[in-house]
Amino acid sequence: GQTYTQSFTMDMVVPVSLAAFDVRLEERRARLTWTTASEDNNLGFDVQHKFSEDFENLGFVRGNGTTAVPQYYQFLTEKLAPGRHQFWLKQIDLDGSFTLSHELEVKVTIPGTFELSELFPNPFNPTTTIQYGLPTSEIVTLKISNLLGENVVTLVNNEFFSSGYHVSNWDGRNTNGREIASGIYVYQLQAGGFSITKKMLLIR
Repeated sequence: GQTYTQSFTMDMVVPVSLAAFDVRLEERRARLTWTTASEDNNLGFDVQHKFSEDFENLGFVRGNGTTAVPQYYQFLTEKLAPGRHQFWLKQIDLDGSFTLSHELEVKVTIPGTFELSELFPNPFNPTTTIQYGLPTSEIVTLKISNLLGENVVTLVNNEFFSSGYHVSNWDGRNTNGREIASGIYVYQLQAGGFSITKKMLLIR
């Protein structure tokens, strides 16, 4: 059989040098971040997306023309449906010519049951992140209490959330205008008739 090879010379003129291109999920939204090492006549970037067989152009992020200084960009999508999603960048020059980046893929999943994750970090000082999952859309309450059962703060108060994974942050330095003492606290998720409780340790 025939063998196909492809080679690139190092002295090729690349109008825009893409140094990094990454994606991460945030509550079913995809945050795309990318960095250019240098740019030459860069009009900007179309953010392109494919889900199932459907292709769409999500938006345009303006470039910095010509620069030898690294540039940082980001783009946050709307909430994504469960399934596999592909993203790539269409970099457009001022003369209308363009190049395509490599593709990135994320998989959006829906929890099979109500979930309340272990904290990260735990123990913590003074901030921590609480992640929870909902199999269906629900009214959610997320509270933090002390070991006596006294409410310290309500992070989410009877708010409607769609199915999927969600994140709330807590800062023990400033809770209702006061700093919280070191110790063991309880965080509780209430949704859809379910209640899940776990412990956290705040250290100074």
